[in-house]
Amino acid sequence: MRSKNIIDIFCLIFFLFFSIWLFNKSFGYIKETHSFRIARNQVGDFGLHLGLIRSISWGDNWTPESPFYPVAPLRYHFAIDFIVGILERYGVRIDYAYNGVSSLLFAILLYFIYKIPQLIFREKATIGIVSVVLFLFPSTLSWLEFIRTHGLFNLRITDIWNLPDYIHKGPFDGSLISIYFSLNPYLNQRHLVAGMAIGLIVIYIILLSLLNNKNISSRKAIILGISTSLLLYVHSLISLSTFVVSLLLLVSFNKKKLAIYYGVAFAISSFPFIKTMMMGLSHQIVRIGFLTPQPVTILKMLEYWWVNLGISIPLVIFGFIKATRKQQNIFLSFLALFFVANTFQLSYRIEHNHSLINYFLIAMSWFVAYALLQLWKSDRLKKIISVISFVILIFSGILNLMAVKNDYQYIVADAPTNPFIEWIRRSTDKRAVFLSWEEQYDPVTLAGRRTYIGHSYYTMVMGYDTQERKSFTKFVYEATSIDAFKSAKDRGIQYIVIPNTKTPNFSYLPHVTFYDATLPIAYKDSFVTVYRL
Repeated sequence: MRSKNIIDIFCLIFFLFFSIWLFNKSFGYIKETHSFRIARNQVGDFGLHLGLIRSISWGDNWTPESPFYPVAPLRYHFAIDFIVGILERYGVRIDYAYNGVSSLLFAILLYFIYKIPQLIFREKATIGIVSVVLFLFPSTLSWLEFIRTHGLFNLRITDIWNLPDYIHKGPFDGSLISIYFSLNPYLNQRHLVAGMAIGLIVIYIILLSLLNNKNISSRKAIILGISTSLLLYVHSLISLSTFVVSLLLLVSFNKKKLAIYYGVAFAISSFPFIKTMMMGLSHQIVRIGFLTPQPVTILKMLEYWWVNLGISIPLVIFGFIKATRKQQNIFLSFLALFFVANTFQLSYRIEHNHSLINYFLIAMSWFVAYALLQLWKSDRLKKIISVISFVILIFSGILNLMAVKNDYQYIVADAPTNPFIEWIRRSTDKRAVFLSWEEQYDPVTLAGRRTYIGHSYYTMVMGYDTQERKSFTKFVYEATSIDAFKSAKDRGIQYIVIPNTKTPNFSYLPHVTFYDATLPIAYKDSFVTVYRL
């Protein structure tokens, strides 16, 4: 028992240090130049999260609304950004806060990926360690393209060590192999890490009782149901996934009464959040095949999942066959997530279903690890098969980790290096609303204020109907009458930002002479002019 505790402590320490390294590679803050450092493959998402964080730390967003679509309910799981914002507000540097919270939660996630298979299979720490390795180095067939490009006999260690980017980045580069099944979504979506870590704690508590034949009181079931609903504010789809898995576990272990307590507690306590999320919901619900190329056929789906999961498919089938009935029930509870993700579109974009698949892949890693250990415990030939399979399984993941290590860093100036951000921060009301163009790293939101309509992805991801606001923005920017400015003021807009140079995403034709004659200039530099309404 003592040696087991030592292994657990050692693993937890390793998980923490690895997590710190991993998240620092994707995001940092350069103190000397007051600039954000963002890895190339994180650039798309971080504008949204930095805006949300700054709306708390530098702005006033205590009754949360989107800084990219003000005066509307925030249809987003904002808890992690909120916590980071609070930390920055009270003096913690933003990268220390964001990476610190992320690293701690990722270490907890890895720890429970390590602990749960030991509980399920009554195995030693080895199965947990193998499970974590499989999770960190997920199996795809990207390695085949790497071998084809470099040649098996010409391959050098430096070719792997210096790999600059992911080999496949589907769906963004048109390839079938998806970037969503690498570590990239965890680096982009720190709330996904938090959701999975908390979700696995809930599932661990349930499994601990079910597998050790201990009673779960009705009170405990209710508390777990409420806890799962609170997870909606961390990551909504992971909360729903945890609910589905937990409910199926209770039912499959013949704890139907407790399942009712758990389900009712979750439904009642989650109603306010789900009601807000459902407002304006208009996307299609049934969507077969996740990101399988359209039109979807069975062969296309099989090909898609074969290239994305590789030989983990036959191995997980072998592990499932070797497992006991109770162990199989646990796997089937998680497998439900995979089927849901391939059948329904649960968010405003089908890509968001990757969260359910990522969750399922954790359980898949447990059963693949079990299969590898079963082969290892057999004769010499099967031991060799086990070792070769393990190497093939993690090869693509190793390549992906090198892409993280070597990724290009994008620099975004912060205040006071960016004087516009500095002026907004120091000279405007913390709840001020600006009319600006749809910029990914908008100085307005980086300063903690609100922009009347932000970057299209940041508004679309929350399901807002932006067409009317886009039309109104054009109406105001191209105004020839003071009535347009009065209408803007009635909508809560206090400042209008016009670029002084040719700017991407700004296709309007403002009458600058009319602006100068009608509105006072609040701020001006070589890049922008800001008019006060």
